[in-house]
Amino acid sequence: MVAVIIIRVLVDASGGPAYSDLFLLLGMQHMRVVAPYAPKIPISALNEDLERGWFDVFDEEDGSEREDESGVEESCAKIHALLDSEVERIDSRRIVVGGFGHGGAMALFAA
Repeated sequence: MVAVIIIRVLVDASGGPAYSDLFLLLGMQHMRVVAPYAPKIPISALNEDLERGWFDVFDEEDGSEREDESGVEESCAKIHALLDSEVERIDSRRIVVGGFGHGGAMALFAA
């Protein structure tokens, strides 16, 4: 058994289904696909609208380089908890983690 974990948000930039949904279609008897959605949080760059995201995104027009360190750490803890639960089922050497956009950043950060 192999586990493929795709860290994702709800939709891609075009508003259609996330590309990671394609991985769900690949699910076979020997492969477990786990694709958690990002939680809905206020996104600063979108006027605090509630959107799916693993961390806040700030408007860069003011020239600042702010980052949502606490949001990244909080999401990283959630991903580590997910990985811990998968390791109870599958050897850790047989788990692959990836993602797109926010999810890709979180997959790298959590590694």
